Amino acid sequence: MSKEVGLITYYGNNYGGCLQAYALQQTVRNLGYAPRIIQVRIPLKGGGYNKLTALWRVLKHPIAFLKRRKYIREDSRNEVFRCEAFDRYRDEFLVFDKTFTLSEDSLDGAVKYTTFVCGSDQIWNPNLYGVHPVWTLKFAPAGSKKIAYAPSLGISSIPDEFAEAFRENLKDYSYVSCREQEGADCLTRILGTGVDVVLDPTLLLAPEQWHDFARPVDIRKPYIFCYLFGSYDYIAEVKARVRKHFDMDVVCLPYNLRELKADDSKLYDITPNQFVWLIENARYVVTDSFHASVFSIKMSTPFVSLKRTSDNDKKNMNSRLYTLLKTVGLEDRMVGENRVADIEKIVDENVDFRSANEKLAVYMKRDMTRLEKALAYE
Repeated sequence: MSKEVGLITYYGNNYGGCLQAYALQQTVRNLGYAPRIIQVRIPLKGGGYNKLTALWRVLKHPIAFLKRRKYIREDSRNEVFRCEAFDRYRDEFLVFDKTFTLSEDSLDGAVKYTTFVCGSDQIWNPNLYGVHPVWTLKFAPAGSKKIAYAPSLGISSIPDEFAEAFRENLKDYSYVSCREQEGADCLTRILGTGVDVVLDPTLLLAPEQWHDFARPVDIRKPYIFCYLFGSYDYIAEVKARVRKHFDMDVVCLPYNLRELKADDSKLYDITPNQFVWLIENARYVVTDSFHASVFSIKMSTPFVSLKRTSDNDKKNMNSRLYTLLKTVGLEDRMVGENRVADIEKIVDENVDFRSANEKLAVYMKRDMTRLEKALAYE
């Protein structure tokens, strides 16, 4: 009989998050175990709505508020369709333990598990959650096997105020790995032991598996797919120039005010497996998203990865893209503000996906073996 494994992972209304949760679940299942995603209800650090702060922003920038109001109201109505799409996906593809939920007020219920895997996504980003006892498996019963597979810090360095909490919460893990090189370096210094850099779970499934998993969207014309979050000034210029260069419609899943205001084809009622289809069938992908870059590589769709913020920003998330692109030898797909002048030349370049996926195959085998050994270790 397969041994049950409790998975602690992010599965909220985020395409990359939901897809990596599925990939981690499938990978553990393929290794002969019975994974169950443990339900989690953890608020973002400082994520509560502050009316005084909101009022101050309105008073400080009244014209900007009036301009945003129209688009945000429209987006709020459409957000209902996006949430419903995520709900359908979770019901169909993710296997949850529905007997309990971990939260700020309740860390009980996991006693039936003796093995836990936490990862991937930014569950260890201290700017989002601090060093939380749920995301770091502090709640697990004494003597449990704790494995960290590809959790992300999301930032380039760990502030000193969080170092001791990481050291305490991770001290009894049987295996610790991280998704980015900078994150692994930070944890190695804190823990005093080596931390592996491993592939995001979405990279552990073959392109053929993702192709079969994808579901079509009713789009009849060639298109550029844009999946963007950052407000970095140069992003708008890259997007506009790529659109003009190919003379094609832009399809986007809008999150940024820039996309809400644009004359793109805006989609909301899109499930994560339709997200994969949109990337696989695009003529070109412009993104500042880690997972949109992952699936561009997996599905061999030409793309450029943009910086969401400058490298000097204390909260910059660029390290995960640097690690990904270096791993597969596609560093030239990273386009910063210093390369905008050459964007037409860059998008016309052939992308060596064959070599990239050959490199990935080696790392896939390595990291599957690492996870298999960690699960089997007594």
